[in-house]
Amino acid sequence: MQKIIISLVLAFLLCAIGAYGQTCNGSVGDNIFTDGSFAFGDDNVLQVDPRLAPGYSYARFPPPNDGSYCITNNTTSWGSFAAIDWIDIKDNSNDPRGYMMVVNASFSPGLFYEKTVTVCGSTNYEFSADVISMNDPSRGTGFIAPNVSFLINGEVKFSTGNVPIDTRWHTYGFTFTTDPDATEIKLSLRNNAPGGFGNDLALDNITFRPCGPTVVLIDTSGFCTTRQDITIGSQVIGSAFQNPVFQWQQSSTGNGGWLDIPGENGNSLTVSTPADGQYFRLTVSSSAANIMQSNCRIVSNPTRVTYQPERSDTILRTICKGDTIRLGDMPVFQAGIVAITSKAVNDCDSVTTFSIIVEDLSDFQIDGEGILCKGETNTLDAGDFAKYTWSNGASTPDLDIHMPGIYGVTVTSVNGCVGQDTIQVNNSEISDFDLILKPPICSYSRDGSIEITGLQGDSPPYEFSINGQAFQSDLQFLDIPGGDYEIVVKNTNGCTLTKTVTLKAPPIFAVRLDSSLTINLGDSLILSAISKAVIASYNWNPPDALSCVDCAEPLAKPLRTTTFTLIATNTVGCEASDSLTIFVNNPMRVYAPNVFSPNGDGVNDYFQLFPSREVDVILDLQIFDRWGNLLFAGNNDITDNKILRWDGSFNAKPMQIGVYVWTARVRFIDDTISNLSGDVTLIR
Repeated sequence: MQKIIISLVLAFLLCAIGAYGQTCNGSVGDNIFTDGSFAFGDDNVLQVDPRLAPGYSYARFPPPNDGSYCITNNTTSWGSFAAIDWIDIKDNSNDPRGYMMVVNASFSPGLFYEKTVTVCGSTNYEFSADVISMNDPSRGTGFIAPNVSFLINGEVKFSTGNVPIDTRWHTYGFTFTTDPDATEIKLSLRNNAPGGFGNDLALDNITFRPCGPTVVLIDTSGFCTTRQDITIGSQVIGSAFQNPVFQWQQSSTGNGGWLDIPGENGNSLTVSTPADGQYFRLTVSSSAANIMQSNCRIVSNPTRVTYQPERSDTILRTICKGDTIRLGDMPVFQAGIVAITSKAVNDCDSVTTFSIIVEDLSDFQIDGEGILCKGETNTLDAGDFAKYTWSNGASTPDLDIHMPGIYGVTVTSVNGCVGQDTIQVNNSEISDFDLILKPPICSYSRDGSIEITGLQGDSPPYEFSINGQAFQSDLQFLDIPGGDYEIVVKNTNGCTLTKTVTLKAPPIFAVRLDSSLTINLGDSLILSAISKAVIASYNWNPPDALSCVDCAEPLAKPLRTTTFTLIATNTVGCEASDSLTIFVNNPMRVYAPNVFSPNGDGVNDYFQLFPSREVDVILDLQIFDRWGNLLFAGNNDITDNKILRWDGSFNAKPMQIGVYVWTARVRFIDDTISNLSGDVTLIR
C-alpha cells in the first residue's frame, strides 16, 4: 500500500523546518513520484530489497553498515553503533507505520537513489526531498555532515551543501524546465561526502510534480434548500502559462479518485442539483496536449459542496402561570408553539420555533406525613426547586421535624415561579403493653405462647408482629418454641412500640445407653438407661431377643448383630431416645478328640463331637478309612437331637489301630450351618 502525502502536511513542514533551493511558488500538480514516501508497513525493516540505490547493498538487519541502506519505520529499537551515535527517529509524516530510507554513506561519494519518471516537454517541474542527519549532536563533534546533490539525467542541478547535524528534518528542492522534446528523465540523488565518522542520513518524501502559476478557486459552493445550482469560479495568478487550458474534475472523497468532468473546460463550473459532500478541483496546463496528461498539469485547491439548509431552531421557553412574554410583536401568556421567520447571514431563511410551557405551581403540596410518632423524626419533602423558605427559617429541600405543629414552605423554581403549602403535624404514640408468657412443655416442642395485655396508647385498632413477621390482629402468638422474641405493637398511624422477651424452654430431657458391645452367640446381657430426669415409661425395640419391651432393664439375647433403641418418656410426656448395637460373634466351637480307645473299659470307648452352647444340633457324622471307604454314617433329622458316635467297628468287626478321617455338618442356634472335618487315631 502507498503512503498518502497530504499537501497541507507538506506545507506545514516547509514552513516549520525550512526549505532550501528554489521551490515552486505557484500551484503544483499531483506527485508523479508516488514511491518517494517509501509506503508503510508493520515490519520495522522492509524485508524485500527495493533496489533503489545503485552501488549500495540492502540491510535486512539494522543498523546498515557503511555502503548499505534499509527501508524502516523507526530506529528506536536498533542496537550497535545506532544506539550510541545515532538519533532515534521515525519517518517524516504523521503515520507511525510510515517508512523512510536510512543510508550509511559509502566511503566513496556516489549515487544512493535513482528513479526514471515520465514528463512533458517545455514544462516546469519541482524536485524536492526531506533529509535528516542520523548523527546525534549530543555525542560530540567532528561528525561528517551529509551533502546531497540532485541530478537530472546525470547532471547536477542542485546541491544541499552540508545538512545540519541538529536532529531535524530539512526540505531541499528546486524547479527546472524540461526540454521541448523530453518524454522521460532520470532523477538521482548523490552522496558527495565520504563515509567514515558521520555522513549517515535518512531520506523521505521525495516529490516530483509539475509547477505553474497559482490557481485559486472562488468558493461559492454552499447552497440553501431552494437553490438548484451553484457556480464555482477560479483565478490564475501569474504568467507562467500564456494561454492556460482548463479541465474540471470531481471526487467523492476529495482524497484521490479524481475524474475529469466531460466538456467542463472553462475557468468556472456550474453544478446543477448539487449534492452535499461533492468535491471539485480545477486542473490547468500550458496546452491542450498537456491537459490530458496528469504528469503535465497543475491542480487547484479542492472545494467541497456544502449543504446549508434553511436554518430552523427550536427554543424551549417556560413562563409562570399568569405571566406574559413578547415574541416579536406577539404577546404570549399560554402554552403553545410560536414560529418567527427571519433571514440568516447566508441569505437563507431562518425559522425559530418557540415551544412555550406554562409552569403552574398552584397545586404544589408538601410530601410528608401529618402524624409524628413519639420519639421519632418525620421528614417533610418540598420537591426539586431552586429555592426553599420554610416557616422555621430553613432553606433545604427536606425538613426533619421532631415536634408536632404547623409547618409551611415557599418554593421557587428555576424559572422564578412560586408555590406555597402548609401541613399540620399531630403527635401519636403507643405508651405501654404487658406480655403473658407460657413456655413450651418440652425443650423441643412448639406449644409455647405469648399473649399481649394491658395496651396503652391512641389510634386503635392495633396490630401485632413477632420477630419481623407480618402484622396480625390477634393478641396471642401460639405454637412457638422457646427462644428470644421481639414483639412489636403498631397503631393505625404506623407508630410502634417494641419489647424483647425470652420464652424459657424446660431443660432437655435425654437418655443415654451404654456404648456398643460384643458378645458370643448364645450369651446374653442386661440393657439399662441413664437419665438425669425420672423416666416414666420405656419402649425398647426391636422386641425380638428381649425379655421385655416396657421394663427398665430387659435381658437381651440376640442371635445376630442387632441395634436396640429405647424411646423413654418423662413424667410430663416428653420423649428422648438413644440406641446401642450388640455385635454377635459366632466362634463356631465344636470339640473333636484326636484319639479314642474302643476296648470296652468304659473310658473313651467312642469317638463323638462335643458341641458348645452356640451349637443347635450336629446334623450328620461320617468316618472314613485312609482309602476313603465309608465306615460309619449317622444323622439327625429336623426333630431329633441324638448323640452321634462311632464305636471303632465296621460291620460289627473291630477296626485296626490307625488314623481315620471324619466329616460333620453342624447347625448353630443362629441357623448357620458349617461343614467340619478332621482325623482321629484309634488305639486299643
